[in-house]
Amino acid sequence: ALVASNALPSAKLAYYDTAASAGGTGATETLVATGLKTGDTILAVTLKTAGASSKALIDYKHPVDDQIVLIWTADPGAGAVARVLVLKA
Repeated sequence: ALVASNALPSAKLAYYDTAASAGGTGATETLVATGLKTGDTILAVTLKTAGASSKALIDYKHPVDDQIVLIWTADPGAGAVARVLVLKA
């Protein structure tokens, strides 16, 4: 059973899908994630849609509002989309 003190407040959970990758930018790419704020706590970043090259997502950085920097094993190709799960500030 889940202990109530460890439960996340569902009203503060949100997810954002990034804009699709353009491809040809290398293994590090900055994508728009409208609504994502630097004060949010990122809980997970997952690959929602594989790009043309089907590369794995291995890391991320979140330096500014409404953007996320994704780091892939190599250039993901066009069309990759990530989903970002957050606890809103």
